[in-house]
Amino acid sequence: MKKLILISALLISSNLYSEELCPDLDVKVELDHWMTEEAFDDESALWALKQLTAIVTDDIDLESDFLKDIARLNALQILEGYFLRVEAHREREGSILDAGATARYCKFLESAAWVD
Repeated sequence: MKKLILISALLISSNLYSEELCPDLDVKVELDHWMTEEAFDDESALWALKQLTAIVTDDIDLESDFLKDIARLNALQILEGYFLRVEAHREREGSILDAGATARYCKFLESAAWVD
């Protein structure tokens, strides 16, 4: 539970910009399944965290374990992209020393796809 509170606080306190970090992507998935940068904003990350919490506590109304798995995979991918995006923004601002954060985020974004 402490980890959940810590993650929630991080999500709420972060400030993501609307600028594109990866303008020249080579998208490797079908465009109708591709997760754009908007999928990794604060609101989406909070939604994903709530989804995972509901799945873990079995407080979600999905018909089968298969649908729960799909919801879990999408939520985890949103959170992964969110944290990569945060690090990429911090790199751009010069507030971290990780020189590869933007490249990792852009590589992730090229193949990020909704599971359905």
